[in-house]
Amino acid sequence: MTTSLPLLIQYELPGLGKMMIKNGVTQVLSAEGVRKYGDPTPLLPTDKFHLGSCSKAMTATLAAILIEEGKLNWTSNLKELLPEINLHPSFQNMSYETLLVHRAGLSRAKDDSLFRMIQSPTYTSTSARELITRSVLEMAPLTTPGSRYDYNNTSYIIAAYILEKLTGQSWETLMREKLFNPLNMNSCGFGPTSPENTWAHKGLVPIHVDNPEGYGPAARVHCSLPDWRKFLEQHIDGFNGIDGIVHASTFFKLHSQASTDSPYTYGGWLRFERSWAQGPALTHDGSNTVNYAKVWLAPKLHLIMAATTNTGGAEAERGTNTVISDMINRMLSSTM
Repeated sequence: MTTSLPLLIQYELPGLGKMMIKNGVTQVLSAEGVRKYGDPTPLLPTDKFHLGSCSKAMTATLAAILIEEGKLNWTSNLKELLPEINLHPSFQNMSYETLLVHRAGLSRAKDDSLFRMIQSPTYTSTSARELITRSVLEMAPLTTPGSRYDYNNTSYIIAAYILEKLTGQSWETLMREKLFNPLNMNSCGFGPTSPENTWAHKGLVPIHVDNPEGYGPAARVHCSLPDWRKFLEQHIDGFNGIDGIVHASTFFKLHSQASTDSPYTYGGWLRFERSWAQGPALTHDGSNTVNYAKVWLAPKLHLIMAATTNTGGAEAERGTNTVISDMINRMLSSTM
């Protein structure tokens, strides 16, 4: 397996975390490099890594938990879920689950201005999500809801705001109470992990920054590799018919695609058939532009592979791709 030191140099990464779990046994759990470029403090696999859009699978799982609790249904429409909002007619009968698979057709016309606005300290995370929800759903959609796949962070922000409205609790509180605490994911939190832990980097320049708080459900979770494993193992087991944080039947829904024209599932995963996985594989990348995370699950092999780095950009993507490729090759060579 390729050692990380050459990868750190080749891709100009301050640090790199790796995890490979097969049949519940740790094959790889390591970290090399530093928390902060220019500081000798070594990076550890127990340090906190920013997951970016890999947060979406957690938000979708939270939604599934609340659906099992009877707070809403997959097919509940926005008119009944958001009666206080003056919804554009195209959105009134759109189902909740449509948001989770990026088929809502949401307009991006106000994205930049909204992003700037919600960075104001006058907005709480929930009030920022309310502003986004109202602004976007009162506009005409770009495409007919449900008709086409278009990846959009706003879909998950709105999906989380609906959960907040139904429960009277913030998404952050719900995540802790319904997901992190039950799974003993004690390192998990939201936003930047610096200055007390891992720093983000723009290239090799340390930076203390993240998406606005309102973007949390789409791209703002951080946690250690061992704690991320606890969540990922739930999805491995659930795919294989084992009840966990939700019932196996609900995991089946989370791992199902809405349409054959898109690999995106209701659970915040991209699903592909892969020969090395001996069937379906679930994957996602995540980045807030200054961190990068990548995960692949091969449920039939009970295999988890993840790579994280505390910088962003194309080189971070290439570096984590190389790590995953090395893990696949290691797995294949061990079974020959």
